[in-house]
Amino acid sequence: KERKNAELSALRAARAEMEGQLASLQQERASLQQTVDKLQQTVDEMHLKHGETSALYKMTEDELAQAKHDRDAAATAAKTLAEEEKAKATVLGLSLEQYKDQLAAKDAEASAQKAAREKAEADFMKLADSSNRDLAKAKENEESLKKDLVGKRKVHKEKGKEAGLGFTYKKLSNGLFEVSKIKPGGFADISGLIQPKDVVHSVDGAACEGIAGPMAFAELLTGAVGSICELSLSRGESTDVFVVTCTRMVADTTAAAPGAALDAAVAAGAVVTGKKPSDDDLQSIKSDASKSTSKAVALGFTYKVGKDGRWKASTIKPGGWAQQSGEVKTGDILVTVDGTVCAGLDLQGITRLLQGQEGSVVMLDLERDGNPLSVEGYRSKCA
Repeated sequence: KERKNAELSALRAARAEMEGQLASLQQERASLQQTVDKLQQTVDEMHLKHGETSALYKMTEDELAQAKHDRDAAATAAKTLAEEEKAKATVLGLSLEQYKDQLAAKDAEASAQKAAREKAEADFMKLADSSNRDLAKAKENEESLKKDLVGKRKVHKEKGKEAGLGFTYKKLSNGLFEVSKIKPGGFADISGLIQPKDVVHSVDGAACEGIAGPMAFAELLTGAVGSICELSLSRGESTDVFVVTCTRMVADTTAAAPGAALDAAVAAGAVVTGKKPSDDDLQSIKSDASKSTSKAVALGFTYKVGKDGRWKASTIKPGGWAQQSGEVKTGDILVTVDGTVCAGLDLQGITRLLQGQEGSVVMLDLERDGNPLSVEGYRSKCA
């Protein structure tokens, strides 16, 4: 029994030892499997890199082939160009070097012209920006003037009696106002300077296009008795604009005659300036650069202002500098006159710039079809 127990213990010990060895073998197998997996992964990565390398190599071969083709094509083109230049030089009786020098000179001239054009464009853009700023400032000044006129009218209401200019009016589709009827005994009737159908372009420098409506227009026309008001008018089919300096007065319907009423108004301290305008002699400044009622002359073209506040040539007068020289065309925009920006100026301002003594020189910066143009003109009489 003791011997059997000893054998059983030995068998158990041997079994335990074999189980330990089996466990160890299983661990070694797992380790070997991990190693095999890593090796397989490495092989797969090497295959992938090999594929990428092959593709890159193929791409490099293609690029090299394309580069060789481009080089050969460039060499062929250069050779052809050289042969053409040599042939052209032979036709012109020049050596190849002289012909290349001519080409280089032309290239330099083209570069200089391009630089000059770019500079001119840059200068024009600066001038355009400056003109836009001046135009914005002019609009601000106009709004300020309107507010000032309304304020003055309110002050006049508080201080004393108010009056107008003695005519009724209606607003036209273009924003201007047309004289409808002359009131008896008022300034328009007494002076004879304002007539039915006359079109009012501005009141004391405020453009009518910017006036909201008849009530706002009435604000500008009305003021203290004896106060002065300037109207810019046009008459009939003419595009010329003339200025009438008016005096606000209460209508005098008891006067024996217009002349007597006018004398009475002057005696009362009213100021009435100018004379009745005619076809040959308007009372004050016209928008005509070739004629004026004074000895001053201009450049032989009429002009008008657009909705953007910029002045442009409207008609060319026969026999004037503009027609004789051909430098100014209808529709040309007046950018500057002797360095002064025209945009935003009123009628008197632009006329003062353009008019002067006969034979005097004036520098004009124009814009034609979007392109800048500088010309030198001289003031002269028209035919």
